[in-house]
Amino acid sequence: MLRFTDFTGDMIDIPYKEGWFNVSDQMKVVDARITSYSSDYWTDRVYVNSSKTGTWSNVYWLGDYGNDYKILGDPYIVQIPVDKITSGNNSIRIGTGTSPAIVTGGSPDDKVIYTVRIRGSVPYGDVFNTSENATEDANWRLNNFLQGYVDFTPGDIMIENKTLRGIQWLWGPSSLKVVVSEKL
Repeated sequence: MLRFTDFTGDMIDIPYKEGWFNVSDQMKVVDARITSYSSDYWTDRVYVNSSKTGTWSNVYWLGDYGNDYKILGDPYIVQIPVDKITSGNNSIRIGTGTSPAIVTGGSPDDKVIYTVRIRGSVPYGDVFNTSENATEDANWRLNNFLQGYVDFTPGDIMIENKTLRGIQWLWGPSSLKVVVSEKL
């Protein structure tokens, strides 16, 4: 599932523009990147602040590759290491410049695009008389779990029935004692 976050404000803030996004503890971020609308400048810095980093952590600096940004080109899409992102609040700063020494700010049109993985199944529920009733119950519980994270329709759900075999009885364990005596 792809999610986007916007950056705040209308003006370009120097030396960077800041945005944030919250990740539910029910999700795991598997990919994250920023898109920077750098216009006549070059995306040259990206910082992340989360509970994993503890403070602002520089995850990208164009100046590491050289001082002449014209030769380097504009990396308008920059990966964010997912090990820096955690559940809860994650803040991102994106900056642009014409060289390591000349900063020009960031754009409110910058975006963080991240892909999350969430559990798409529910545990076993009650016992029902028909498989249709069991399926309806599972769909209802899945919808309640995913509500707020994903929009889906019943046609988006793949139903896979599994039959359990080899069960000798549905109750147990039992203990049986046989007493045999000889008649004299």
